Amino acid sequence: IRWDGSSRFADGHRWGSFPSAAVAWRISEEPFMEKTKGWLSNLKARVSFGQTGNNAVGNYATQVVASGGSSYYGFGDNTGLYPYYPSSIVNKALTWEKTTELNAGIDFGFFGGRINGSIDWYNRKAIDLLYARQLPYTAGGATVTDNIAKVKNTGVEVALTTINIQNKDWFWSTTFNFSHNHNEVVETSTGEDEIANSLFIGESFHTLYNYKYTGIVSDKDIVVPDTKIARDKGFTPGQTVKSRDFYYNCYGWGEGMPIIEDLDGDGAITAADKTFVGKANPTWTGSISSNLSWKNWDFSFNIYTKQDYQVYSPFYKQYTNYGDRGMQHIKMDFYIPAGTLLSCDYDANGNRINEVYQTETHYGNYPFPTNQAETAAGVGTYAFSSNGKDGADNMSSMKNANSKGAPYQIVDASYWKVKNISLGYTFDKKLLAKTKIINSLRLYVNITNPFVWGSDYKGFDPEWAGSSLSNGGPSTITYQFGASVKF
Repeated sequence: IRWDGSSRFADGHRWGSFPSAAVAWRISEEPFMEKTKGWLSNLKARVSFGQTGNNAVGNYATQVVASGGSSYYGFGDNTGLYPYYPSSIVNKALTWEKTTELNAGIDFGFFGGRINGSIDWYNRKAIDLLYARQLPYTAGGATVTDNIAKVKNTGVEVALTTINIQNKDWFWSTTFNFSHNHNEVVETSTGEDEIANSLFIGESFHTLYNYKYTGIVSDKDIVVPDTKIARDKGFTPGQTVKSRDFYYNCYGWGEGMPIIEDLDGDGAITAADKTFVGKANPTWTGSISSNLSWKNWDFSFNIYTKQDYQVYSPFYKQYTNYGDRGMQHIKMDFYIPAGTLLSCDYDANGNRINEVYQTETHYGNYPFPTNQAETAAGVGTYAFSSNGKDGADNMSSMKNANSKGAPYQIVDASYWKVKNISLGYTFDKKLLAKTKIINSLRLYVNITNPFVWGSDYKGFDPEWAGSSLSNGGPSTITYQFGASVKF
């Protein structure tokens, strides 16, 4: 049992006890396994249980710290002062975040170590999770560090290493890793979902919660849904109508505007229509690495992948914001309704001449860019950003929407990436001995992050899709040429 104390917490909350225990059984060494020696080189079962603590908060998170002193406040009678005030709201009850983990695993090896690997299962529960809680506006609207929730992680991890070739001149080994994790918020300190803090009981931590963008109002046929607003506007559920006719009559959205799913079918896009639109934790991750050598040459590479997860992309927020005309944007395939004015000139009286119109509808992937009224061909106010705590609670106006690129800020960031490729040559020791100076010499070329695929992400690097443009990424392709010398 380990006892830790932290001066970051207030008196009465500074100490935490963290027990742990582990047991293992090397089954392959037992007498009854004697007949397996020819092919089974290792078999070990193990179980561990333990608890760890986290005190990752600011040094003065539980102490009132004064700020100010730089602004003069006058009282109107030729007197005044430089006031000081508390810099933030503090939480004196803050204490250790504790994570309890049960782990069971098997290590195995076959054919004299030519095949080695392990399989692990874990169940990890974190209680009193340290988190920056968003306070309601009635309490100042600030954030305060708090022990806010209980989160569970369960999953499996698999590792496998094989020696494929091993002789005098050749050596080739490969390593595979696979990890699957299920993340779930079990409980919050309030006992209910906390939308402002992106905590939803039964959902993954940092699940993406917002309005759901489902497509573009078009001139194509759709089947009328069985909703209250459809019936109120005289449509018959199941009948076939033009998309633009349905959405204009029910919502006032013109052709080319984004479609926001009306979950309750009442004809108004409100906070009640928010839903889960993605998960920030990948379903699985994996890697493949290989090392190959032939005589004095060596070659290696490493591939990594993250699959089935979504992020809010600051890149898309920045580079699909065509309302900002002073910067570059990504190439966007816009939906363009037939009859749209594309270009024109003006005569001396200000009248349009040489007009060019879109002759046929172009069915692009992005809503039509316009700043016209909400009912015109174009988009409305679809303004959400980072998560459920942001974005308009009432979306009924839909005016000047998509100019900020909001419908596409949620992106699938799944990818495969070659992290590293290396090629080297090690000089023969007999040759180096003639120099009487150099004991070892290896020349090499190394390339990091040369390839990425399997992603529709249009930004710089899907690995950094959810990161701020100023505080992380993207990965750079780096070419290195070098020599490793020992004298």
